[in-house]
Amino acid sequence: MASPVPHRVARRLLGIAAMFVSLAMAPVAHMALAADGLSANAQDDAQRSVVNVVNVGADPQGVKDSAQAVKSAIAEAKTLSDAGTPSRLVFPQGTCQLYPESAEVRELYVSNTVGADRRYKDKTIAILLEGVSDVIVDGQGSHFQLHGQQTTLAAIDSSNVQMQNCSTDWTTPRVVDITIVGKRTNEDGTQ
Repeated sequence: MASPVPHRVARRLLGIAAMFVSLAMAPVAHMALAADGLSANAQDDAQRSVVNVVNVGADPQGVKDSAQAVKSAIAEAKTLSDAGTPSRLVFPQGTCQLYPESAEVRELYVSNTVGADRRYKDKTIAILLEGVSDVIVDGQGSHFQLHGQQTTLAAIDSSNVQMQNCSTDWTTPRVVDITIVGKRTNEDGTQ
């Protein structure tokens, strides 16, 4: 019998799966998520410009909301992308609190959360990479703590985007996964 997935690893895998929710609907030429920090098709790091989210106000200590700083850092990476310069968006190891009030909002069709109900067409996106090319989002072991209802990542009209070395979780998740490990029969025969 296979051993169960440790809780921390399971959370990391769930976070990565949550990132793919938006990617299915966004036109992306290449998207890779590397949990181990190794990324295929990445250009030599010596050729990449580094954009550090701390330099634009992110708080890796996890005390303040870093959403506005993340948007600023992504804008800097987009400017580099527009100039043809590959970049690495760096989140130093720590916890990055991301609140929806400062996050980007886009219309995204995500089949398991929208369906045909147009009331839910707009999605709040914690990390939105739009119109970029050759960008690596490097969490360096960071943890993204999401608040409110928001999608972790969307890459729209982008190519060669990679995300690595990070985990995600929600302070108040909207979806809860459970595993039933057994059942009992009451004295009256009901379960």
